[in-house]
Amino acid sequence: MLMEARKMKIELGSLSCLSVGQDGGEDDDETEAELVPCFMEALHVFETMRVFVYGHDITEIHFSLVWFYRLGSPCKDNDGCDITDKFVDMSLPMQFYHRASSRLCCYINVSHDPKCKKLLPDPLSYPLTQPKYTLVIELRDVLIHPDWTFKGWRFKKRPGVDRFLKKVAAPMFEIVIFTSDDGSVAFPVLDQLDPKGFITYRLARDVACQLEGHCVKDLRYLNRDLSRVIVVDCNKDSVRLQPRNLLLLSPWKGNDNDQTLDNLANFLRKIASEQVEDVRDVLSFYSQYKEPLQELKNIIHFQRKSYQDKEQIKENTSVSEIEDCFKRFVKRDDIDIILINQNVAEMIRHVIDSHTQPLPAILEIPSKDHPYDASKDSILRRARGMFNPEDLK
Repeated sequence: MLMEARKMKIELGSLSCLSVGQDGGEDDDETEAELVPCFMEALHVFETMRVFVYGHDITEIHFSLVWFYRLGSPCKDNDGCDITDKFVDMSLPMQFYHRASSRLCCYINVSHDPKCKKLLPDPLSYPLTQPKYTLVIELRDVLIHPDWTFKGWRFKKRPGVDRFLKKVAAPMFEIVIFTSDDGSVAFPVLDQLDPKGFITYRLARDVACQLEGHCVKDLRYLNRDLSRVIVVDCNKDSVRLQPRNLLLLSPWKGNDNDQTLDNLANFLRKIASEQVEDVRDVLSFYSQYKEPLQELKNIIHFQRKSYQDKEQIKENTSVSEIEDCFKRFVKRDDIDIILINQNVAEMIRHVIDSHTQPLPAILEIPSKDHPYDASKDSILRRARGMFNPEDLK
């Protein structure tokens, strides 16, 4: 800006000289007399701005030096003497630099880590009953939706909330509300939402981590076995540290015809009834779909469709007959899922593993003699060539 002012001054000076040299008349003198005060006023403004900028820079430098000195100074004891630390053998500038860096990192870690390293108390012990699974649910846009009206903010309850909480409550699940909202806002809403006390614990954003501007729920501090923890949320960044525990739903925006919670309750109850040892395997499979609950409904539909074409295998049926039955079903294009009892699947495992062509999805059903075993589970391992042949091994 100063250069522009000087340039303006030169141009104005040249203009005034040219006018006087050419005409030397009275009109030129009046023009020059009008231009000079305008130029002086503009120059004064530019000089003021320059002083302000320089003053601002000096203030920032002074503040930075004071901050660096205070942050890098050694600690004092009760007598006011310096406390010897690990940086004392370094040169004075390096002492200040390393102390400042160390303390700054400490401040950052304090702001990122949760205030409490143990968010939930220890599991209940006998004679009390501790639910096998822990269900962690976000409040906003999962159970409620905030809505603004002329009377202020109000919270709309999602259809089926009461039924959902009743279906999945203890002894089936330990329900934990872990919300990204402030507790002063969320907890009064929960008092109205859950008058019967189905929710076991409540956690708010003050016990979450702050990573890259996101409120992140670190499940390591839940004090629970993560193989039995299911997180229901509508924001995948909230569980970025343990994504395999996440069941991601689309945010609810207030639709009155929504049936997601009813479908979710059925899904969770199915996991609990089958006594899944590691829920992360099931959640990882459904995480590949944009609408996991809708995919579950499709699977149930396929199961019912396959049931109509089911072939009963009698108790004394030979393995070769079972293999022939399986091969006939594999060749059918109108079947998407083949239902096999787990003991039957073990009998023809070599047939399943030997196939290199795309197979319909194989769903193993636990039997009375062969209960559910997650390590042998082959639910939808290979559907229409979606997976590699190695996935069947």
